[in-house]
Amino acid sequence: RKIESIDTPENRFVKHAISVFLTFSEECERLLINYSNKGNKDKSKLVISSEAKDARRVIEKLDNVLNQRFFQDISRPDTLKINSPVLQRRSGYREILNSWLKFDLAAKLVWEGGDDVFSGGKKNVAALYEYWLFFVLLDIVKTKFNIESDIHKNLGINNLITADKSGLGLNLISGKETSLKGIYKGFNGLGRNYNVSFSFNKTFSVIADYNEKKQGSWTIPFRPDYTLSIWPFDLTDFEAEKSESIVHIHFDSKYKVKLKGFEDVDENFNSDLNNNNSQIENIEKKLTDDKESERQDTYNNVDIYKMHAYKDAIRRTGGAYILYPGNSKSSPPFKGF
Repeated sequence: RKIESIDTPENRFVKHAISVFLTFSEECERLLINYSNKGNKDKSKLVISSEAKDARRVIEKLDNVLNQRFFQDISRPDTLKINSPVLQRRSGYREILNSWLKFDLAAKLVWEGGDDVFSGGKKNVAALYEYWLFFVLLDIVKTKFNIESDIHKNLGINNLITADKSGLGLNLISGKETSLKGIYKGFNGLGRNYNVSFSFNKTFSVIADYNEKKQGSWTIPFRPDYTLSIWPFDLTDFEAEKSESIVHIHFDSKYKVKLKGFEDVDENFNSDLNNNNSQIENIEKKLTDDKESERQDTYNNVDIYKMHAYKDAIRRTGGAYILYPGNSKSSPPFKGF
């Protein structure tokens, strides 16, 4: 026979979350009191700071909630069913789940780039797709180029996640260049070795003088989402640019489910921009505005034109590709070679 019960996985999770908050608050109170009394010679008088009093108020409130009859009839959880539709959608449960997730992650990782995705209650799927593709491509690069796990330090993974005042910080922010470098060893140790660099938001500024054999663009500044650069192992990237021994392959993420009809190329980009110090700020703003327009789906098949522009304008480029979401089997991708 069926009976009604409040001892459900969702209610067990709520009790668990409140218990975690209570334990954390009690630990905070203990540490704050100990810190306040550090160096206190008068052991008969206990110094309690305002922060410790705030912790005590939180403890009393949470303790009062857990002592309600409702929670006394709920067991401890065996497993946490985070994917429960009730937890994710129903009012009350949703807020507690969100708070618990933030609480659990806050002590582990701080990601400033997440503001592009989740700030102000929004969910910018196009920006999230861009960040997600970074890790997908990184996995592919590590596999295709036989970059072994013991060279993660050389690859720069340690620079991707660094310790800061808030704990662990993920240094992946839109508009800020992130480069991870590694070494490609020839197949089975045979053949030539190469340097490999995988970059996020790498900026190619204008180098108008041909004699300046530097990294850059012929016409206007560009900032592809991702750039894969390969050059001989015995050269630096600067030397490889100078000797025409480096190749760049660019990828741009476009979160669009359906390609639209071809339209005229956007000619609003000021082709007179150059690399003078006084204009760098304007260039950065223009590149950032273009990026925002792409995310808002205001670009159409300018996406394809832009790939051709990357290939022609950015020096020593071997290919430029759009990364659309979807199934390649239902829609064959464009191939350059």
